[in-house]
Amino acid sequence: MRKSFSGRKPPAGRSRAPENGRPLYKRGADNPNRYYGFGFVVIIMTAVLIYSGSLDYSFHFDDYQNIIDNTKIHDLSDVDAWWNYSANRPVSMFSLVLNYHFHELDVRYYRLVNILIHIINALIIWWLTFLIFSSPVLKHTAIARHKRAIGFFTALLFVSHPLATQSVTYIVQRHTSMAAMFYLLSVSMYMKARLPGKAGKLRYLLFFGVLVCGILGMLSKENAYTLPFALLLVEVCFLQTKRIHFSLKNYRIILLITGFLGIVLFLLYKFSLDIFDPIPETHCLGTAGTITPINYLLTQFRVIVIYIQLLILPVNQNLDYDIALSHSFFELGTLLSFLFLTFLFLFSIYIYNRNRVISFGILWFFITLSVESSFIPIADVIFEHRTYLPSFGFFLIISTGLHMLFRDKIARAAAVLMLLALAWAVMAHERNKVWESEFTLWNDVISKSPDKARPFVNRGSHYRNNQQWYKAIDDYTRAIEISSKYPIIFFRRGVAYINTEQWYKAIDDFTGIENFSSEYPIIYYYRGIAYSRTGQLEKAIYDYDRFVRVRSEFDLAYINRGTTYFDLGDYEKAIADYIRAIELSPGSVKARLNLSKAYFRQGAWEKAVEESANTIALDPNNASAFFVRGGALHNLGKPEQAIENYSKAIDSDPGYFSAYLYRGDGYMQLGQWSKALADYNMAVQINPDHHKAQARRKMALQRVSQ
Repeated sequence: MRKSFSGRKPPAGRSRAPENGRPLYKRGADNPNRYYGFGFVVIIMTAVLIYSGSLDYSFHFDDYQNIIDNTKIHDLSDVDAWWNYSANRPVSMFSLVLNYHFHELDVRYYRLVNILIHIINALIIWWLTFLIFSSPVLKHTAIARHKRAIGFFTALLFVSHPLATQSVTYIVQRHTSMAAMFYLLSVSMYMKARLPGKAGKLRYLLFFGVLVCGILGMLSKENAYTLPFALLLVEVCFLQTKRIHFSLKNYRIILLITGFLGIVLFLLYKFSLDIFDPIPETHCLGTAGTITPINYLLTQFRVIVIYIQLLILPVNQNLDYDIALSHSFFELGTLLSFLFLTFLFLFSIYIYNRNRVISFGILWFFITLSVESSFIPIADVIFEHRTYLPSFGFFLIISTGLHMLFRDKIARAAAVLMLLALAWAVMAHERNKVWESEFTLWNDVISKSPDKARPFVNRGSHYRNNQQWYKAIDDYTRAIEISSKYPIIFFRRGVAYINTEQWYKAIDDFTGIENFSSEYPIIYYYRGIAYSRTGQLEKAIYDYDRFVRVRSEFDLAYINRGTTYFDLGDYEKAIADYIRAIELSPGSVKARLNLSKAYFRQGAWEKAVEESANTIALDPNNASAFFVRGGALHNLGKPEQAIENYSKAIDSDPGYFSAYLYRGDGYMQLGQWSKALADYNMAVQINPDHHKAQARRKMALQRVSQ
């Protein structure tokens, strides 16, 4: 049997494949440039048909934290802010900064960039596969005559597979796709530079490109740090036709050792040993239990098997899988998964001399997955987007394997691969629909992970964002029933209770997580609101005090504390808080209005008039500001001006009871009894049980009757 992938020449009497690789499936094939053009169109149209319908889908999950609520990426010129927001991923973060700079929160452009990156990655995979079969080890093998077709189908499978939807449609996972783009480009340029026949200058330029793309990849996502191992894998599998001897006289070995030492030193500089610290359960909303390096590694044996299963049969995909931690190597699932993966690894070594493509594909999968599926604890043990770069090895094996299987009936291989790509494209299109909104996404997750807390928390947050507070409370309560160990859930439910005026329930939730106040100092702010609304004013002041010691720049805290002082009758402290809030937020209508009210209660009529005018300048239709100014003017002995302001308050709010009542008083002072009676009548009509209004109407009626 021919060992056509071992790097040996074919037996005598067998024709070699032309080195230019022109024959595709039959001799006399058309111009390859026409074939490339057709292939490009198919790959691009496949991606467009799968993903174009998602352009208007909403932001999701971590998109809020990283894009919508992340003010650090909202200013392109503030390089220090966005560069250090995600210090390990500044390059991919920069792409989000550019998106926001040109289109702010128009989600279509974020998704369009993600789709374009996915298409580019598919085209790079086509090129890389072509280079692999043009390598010294493979270029004379029989299968190499189909390298264009194998490259095309590898790229088509990559662009079509449903498992890629999370990396493409989930905007913030651009970190993953961009890192993959630079990674694949770096490997491709390395292959191109190492192929025989390249002129010196071009080769050096390509090696420079390898370095630049490698750095850009490493600054896009941490899994790109495996690039040196991938380059070594390419070198060993496809570029070395002779037995490798490690000699320090070989300049390539010296460069290789230098490169690895450089990477190691850089990693030691970039990352501290803290990356191996256990992650407490209270920080692992996506996983039940404290995550340590050991149980994370043990769990990854099962997770990697799930990834392989999803690549082969992408069904029941889930954004948030419910995977329990493995705590013992001898748990059945863990042990069987380890044995399977060990077999797969040993098989890649065994088959190396018989079929280097299969060996390469398996080892590529393990190498590119190693950062996220090893012993470095990550709060989430499984995510589909982690298969994005590793999947290239799988698709290369599938495409090459089918061409080998059908041998002289290669058209059948093309038909099978086309049908497989079509089936996966349909599945990807359907899977993509789940991402239409936060509601559809988390509903899907809940149907597949009904015993996991986070899906209920996130659907609850969707309800919260749409002010469906009671539905949010139901979901948060269900999440707490599943696991009561996560303070964030109690906090969010407490906020929902605040918004439904269930003050005592809110106090209970915030008090229950007070031990986590260093992580959630905001609980003091919200509990202060609840204490204030239940008349526990001293407790409210105490909570506001604790909050502003930590968050001294939060203007609403000063406004609320000032209001509590106001209710206690301590107008001096109330005024001081309102002034501080105005210093922090000069455009705060609420702070200025409350300040005018405090001056009014203090009897500082001139200041009340002045601050009311400032409020009206910000909000010309603010009925309360006109009312306060009217009252202050009344006390200054200016009834005509007071009446004018009361009238403007009524114009802004025709149901303003107090404005009618006090305008009536103004008219009484001026002796305009009929107008006073009309206002008192309106006041009684609005509030029939108000004794003062009834008494004054009676008085005005007597005056009119005289």
